[in-house]
Amino acid sequence: MADLLDQPGIRVRRAPLEPLHVLHCDPDDAEALGAELGVTLPTAPLRAGDGAGPRALHLAPDEWLLVGWRGEAPLTRPHALVEVSSRSLTLEIEGEHAVALLSAGCPLDLELMPVGAATRTLLGAVQVTLERQRHCFRMQYWRSFDSYVTGFLQAAASDLPAPVAS
Repeated sequence: MADLLDQPGIRVRRAPLEPLHVLHCDPDDAEALGAELGVTLPTAPLRAGDGAGPRALHLAPDEWLLVGWRGEAPLTRPHALVEVSSRSLTLEIEGEHAVALLSAGCPLDLELMPVGAATRTLLGAVQVTLERQRHCFRMQYWRSFDSYVTGFLQAAASDLPAPVAS
């Protein structure tokens, strides 16, 4: 992974490209469709599935973003499954100032966002998907906004306080 920003208290790097699929289905069918896909579809809204393999982010009542899912499955229930890998880039933001950096452009109170949560939000003027993992935030956005997003984060990083000495 290439570092876009590496300074005391914050590190931003590009995550490797991975398959992305958008799944729409009746929430009542989520468990069965997840089993057919081999991915646990969280039933609680705005949550991300855990695990080392493919995972799903529950972004709307009938919508999941499948991250890292590779394959084809004959699904038996009504659904829409669209591969969208080429539209998005992913950044990982970590360090003691990760919340402050993202908060420079995100209207959500990220201090309250628990590990395992996932949501659509804004970073400045760009829609992003934000997932909080144990060690970092993962942010996906459309690749056409890459210059804006990386420039925004670099500018916001220049306003961060010095890290607290241990």
